Amino acid sequence: MNRYVSAITGYILLFFVLLSGACTAPSDRDLLDRAESCLPENPDSTLLLLKQIRFPERLTGKELADYWYLHATGRRNTDRSYVTDSLLQMSIDYYAAVPDSARLRDCYRLEAQRQEWLKQFDRADAFYRRAIEVCPHDQQNHIPALYSKLILLYNDHINPKNYPLARQYAHKLLSITTDPEWRADTYYELAASYNFEGLHPDSAVYYTYKCLELVYQMPLQQRPFYLSNCANMIGLDAHEALRLSDEAIAINPERYLFSSTSTKGYIYLAMGKPDSALLCYQKAAEAYKKEVIRIKEDYPTAHNSLSTLYAATSYALSPKDIRTKEFIYNDSINTASFRQRLINSEHVQNQQVLLEKQYTLNLHQQQLKLLLTGILCAVILAGGILYLYIRNRRQRWVASEEKAEALEHLLNEARKNMAEEPAADGAFFRRILLKQLGLIRLLASSPTSANQELLRQIANPGEGTEKGNRLLIWEELYPIIDASYNGFYTKLTNRYGELLNEKEIQLCCLLCAGFTTKEINVVTGQGISTIYHRKIDIRRKLDLDETKGLADFIQSVYSA
Repeated sequence: MNRYVSAITGYILLFFVLLSGACTAPSDRDLLDRAESCLPENPDSTLLLLKQIRFPERLTGKELADYWYLHATGRRNTDRSYVTDSLLQMSIDYYAAVPDSARLRDCYRLEAQRQEWLKQFDRADAFYRRAIEVCPHDQQNHIPALYSKLILLYNDHINPKNYPLARQYAHKLLSITTDPEWRADTYYELAASYNFEGLHPDSAVYYTYKCLELVYQMPLQQRPFYLSNCANMIGLDAHEALRLSDEAIAINPERYLFSSTSTKGYIYLAMGKPDSALLCYQKAAEAYKKEVIRIKEDYPTAHNSLSTLYAATSYALSPKDIRTKEFIYNDSINTASFRQRLINSEHVQNQQVLLEKQYTLNLHQQQLKLLLTGILCAVILAGGILYLYIRNRRQRWVASEEKAEALEHLLNEARKNMAEEPAADGAFFRRILLKQLGLIRLLASSPTSANQELLRQIANPGEGTEKGNRLLIWEELYPIIDASYNGFYTKLTNRYGELLNEKEIQLCCLLCAGFTTKEINVVTGQGISTIYHRKIDIRRKLDLDETKGLADFIQSVYSA
C-alpha cells in the first residue's frame, strides 16, 4: 500500500510540474528586448512580439515606457496610424526623468507626428521643437530631419498654410547643415513655398535653381523627383521646364511618365500650344490608368490635375501660365484622406485587440478553473487513497484483535479443561489443537511487524510448504476427532466423502468440535466470507435446510 501511495504522489507531482511548465512564457522584458532588436529591419516582427504582451497596461517603469515607444515606432515604420497611443506621454515622462536624451527625442518626434494626425498643429510644432532642444550633442545629425518635419507641417499639411513660418524653419535648417541633400531638399521647399503662395515668383525661380545646382550633384536615381517637381515652378522658363520634365522621364520612365507628361501639358498651354497640350494629356491619361491598375488606388491630386488639364485644353484658353493650379490643396486633401483611412484602420485593429484581450481573459479564467479542478481532483484522489489505506489498516487491526480474542478464548477454555480429569471428549481435542496453536498465541501476544509477517506466512503457506510447517496437521487431528467425537470423521467420509471435498470435511470436523466461525477463521486462516460460502456449499450438496439444517446434520452424523 505504501508503494501505491508513493506512486500516486509521484504522478500528482509530475502533473503539477508539467502544468507549471506549460504555463511558462517568455518574460515581458525578454519580449521587449527581442522586439527592439527587430525594430530597424523588421518592424512587423516588432509589432508581433509586442502583441504577445496581452496586457501592457499592467507594465510599470522602464517596461511600460519601452512598450509604448516601440509600439508607436513600429506602427510608424510600417505606415500605420498610432493616434490612440495616448500613453506615449508616459514614455516621455519616464525618459525625461531617467534621463535618456536619445529616447526622449524619439518620443517627442513620435508624439509630434501623432498630434499632426490629430490636427493639433500647435502641439505638433511644440513637440518637434522639444525634440530639437533635447537632441544629444553626439546625434546632431537628427536635427535636420526634425526641421524638415516642421517645414512640411506648414508647407503641406495644415490648412490654411503658413508659408512664412515654413520658410523661417527652412532658413534655420540651411544655417545648421552643409549636407548637399538636405540643402537641396530645403531649397526645393523654399521654392515650393513661394510657388504655392504666388506672391513672389522670382523667389520661387531663384530657389528652384539653387535646388537644381545641388540636384545635379546627387546620384542619378535621386534626381527625377526634384527635376519633375521643379518643372512645376511658376515663372520658370518654359523650355527649361520641358527639359527638366523630359530628363525626369528619361531617368525613370515608369515612375515619372505620368506626372512629368502632365506637367508638360500645362507648360504647352502656357506657351500657347493647345494641340501639344492635348497630346500630353492623352499620354498622361494612359500612363495614369496603368499606374492606377498597378497600385490599385486612385490618387486625387493626379486625377484632378488631369481633369484640369483636359478642361483647359478642351476650351483652348488664351495662352498664359496656368501653373498656379487652384488644386494645390489636393495634396493636403489626399494626405488627410490617407491618414483618415489609417486612423480608421487603427480603430478597427484596436477593437480587434480588445476582443483578443477579452478572449485571453476568458482563456486564463478557464485555465484557472481547470487548475483548481485539477487540484481538487488531486486532493480528492489523495484523500481517497489515504481513506482506503487507513480503512485497510484498521480492518487488519480489527482482524488481528478478533484473532487474538479467539485465541485467548481457546486458551482460557483449555486451561479450565486441563484442570479437570482428562476425558475423551472435545476438551481433549482442544488441548491437542492448542499445542499446535501455541506459536500463534505467542505471535499474537507480541504484534510486531516481524511477528505479523510470520503469522501471515503460517496462516497462508505457499506451494511446496512442508507438512510440519502448516498451521493444522490434519493427518494427526483426524484420529483425535474420531476418538473424541464418536468416530465423526470416519462416518462422515464413508457416507459423504464423494459429495464433500477435503476443505468441507475439515470444516464439518471443526463445527462438530464446537468451534465458532471466528475461531475457525483463526485456526484455519480462512476468511469469514469463505467459511460462510463453504457452509452454503455443504447445505446445497446435502440438500439441507438453510438455517438449522447444518447443525442437525452434524449432530446426526455424530449420533449415528
